[in-house]
Amino acid sequence: MYEDFSFLYLHGLKELSKTLSGDERIFMGTRPWGFHAGNILTMVIYPYLLCEEVARRGLEPRFKVFVSLNDWEPHRLLYRDKGEHPYNFFPEGTSFQYTNDPKGCCSSIVEHYEDPITRAFDPLKDAHKLLEVNFRRVSDLKNEQVFQDILRRCFEEKDAIGKQVESVTGEKISYDTLQWTGVICPSCNSANGETAYDGSIRFTCHGCGETYKGKLSDFDFWWYHLPMLIPRILYFRPDIIVRGGDHYDYKGLAMLYSLLEYFGHRDIRLKTLVSPKLLALDGNKMSKSIGNQAEVNFQKLLSFAREFEGDVISLQELQ
Repeated sequence: MYEDFSFLYLHGLKELSKTLSGDERIFMGTRPWGFHAGNILTMVIYPYLLCEEVARRGLEPRFKVFVSLNDWEPHRLLYRDKGEHPYNFFPEGTSFQYTNDPKGCCSSIVEHYEDPITRAFDPLKDAHKLLEVNFRRVSDLKNEQVFQDILRRCFEEKDAIGKQVESVTGEKISYDTLQWTGVICPSCNSANGETAYDGSIRFTCHGCGETYKGKLSDFDFWWYHLPMLIPRILYFRPDIIVRGGDHYDYKGLAMLYSLLEYFGHRDIRLKTLVSPKLLALDGNKMSKSIGNQAEVNFQKLLSFAREFEGDVISLQELQ
């Protein structure tokens, strides 16, 4: 069922282009923690090729592209038993919003990488002048009603959301430690604490020991990417989502629609464009977490992707 809305790799891109007017809204997201060749392949080159295919039909690409900078994602998740309970996690440190810049030149890692990420889209904008690209941090959207509503429900209905995830993925969840989101301490910026919600927030930090009470809008949060995708879809109202091959599978797509239905939006059906997975020189997928990032000449990667019909590109093929 959900595969009907998925357009995989170059063949899928060409098929998707036949269904478009050129005025659609396109959504994509990234953690603001570097921007490697795999990110560029998915988020810049595949939209670039989609514009080319639409233009071949005599249409002017006027897409509105929305890039979500996911600064509320935890910098790192830890697990007590990832194999047995992959959805029972807790954040280590803080969110990207409050992660220090490792280079030391900016106030945070987000400040450091936001400009390079923005500039990475220049070739797309230069080639397709009527296309718009908009960048928004999740933290800038926290007072939007749809974000407040879904965030509140992630506290109030965390077990019910867990049952949705369990039913789709088949993974076991330990409900006594389940959490989808939590407060970032206003004093020390730690994500390590106990958050309770009963119409207002009560937070005790395990780092500095401070205790806070207040409204949702009084705090910043860490938020697991799965439920955090829902308010972004409802806010940006995309027609198309672009994903990398390393983030795409049937369960992930089924989970998205299961959560949309849970939150009262079963009518939403998004076209999903999937780019090939890019393998680094070590043979693993290129990943910020693994630390095997690499840069590739843009024109070289564009030319290769324009002809490549498979699902996995090895960096060795581009040397």
